[in-house]
Amino acid sequence: MQIQPVLAADSFSESPAMTDVVVLGFPRSTYVHIVRLVLTHKGVPYTFRDLEPEMGSASHLALHPFDRVPILQHGDFTLYETSAIATYVDEAFEGPGLQPKDVRARARMNQWISSINSYYYPYMIYHVTHERMVFPQLGIASDEKVVAHALPKVQRAPEPITLSAASSRLQISSCCQVRMLSG
Repeated sequence: MQIQPVLAADSFSESPAMTDVVVLGFPRSTYVHIVRLVLTHKGVPYTFRDLEPEMGSASHLALHPFDRVPILQHGDFTLYETSAIATYVDEAFEGPGLQPKDVRARARMNQWISSINSYYYPYMIYHVTHERMVFPQLGIASDEKVVAHALPKVQRAPEPITLSAASSRLQISSCCQVRMLSG
């Protein structure tokens, strides 16, 4: 178990102090990237713990009963699920807001985040990225039929959304999804 201290961009100090915010996950996870970007955007110092060697173990399942990442620990409080973590960080810490103040804009942001997580992510990552990037890296032949089936589903989109500075949470989420596609 390796713990790496990470300071948000605004929180440099001459001697890095340990923080009581810990992100548990593995470095390649899109959702772990989202949580780390949210913390950095808010200026919250945190420590990252690579959980990959422990995935599926009793200690991991005690933190996340569905055997997933990310997990956030803040003192004696443990939370899993990216949206829950992002909302918690936005409301628990000072710094720039991650959600629009307007209720309709916030609802639209949540609709898009949910759409990305429910409809785009499975096809973008499991069907396109795994087939074109992960499987070849593992020496497994990719199946372009799987990719061809997934691409039309990824190209669908609900009505357009206008992004603003107040939509940071959506921008961070979308950015991480696209980053995983581009390698």
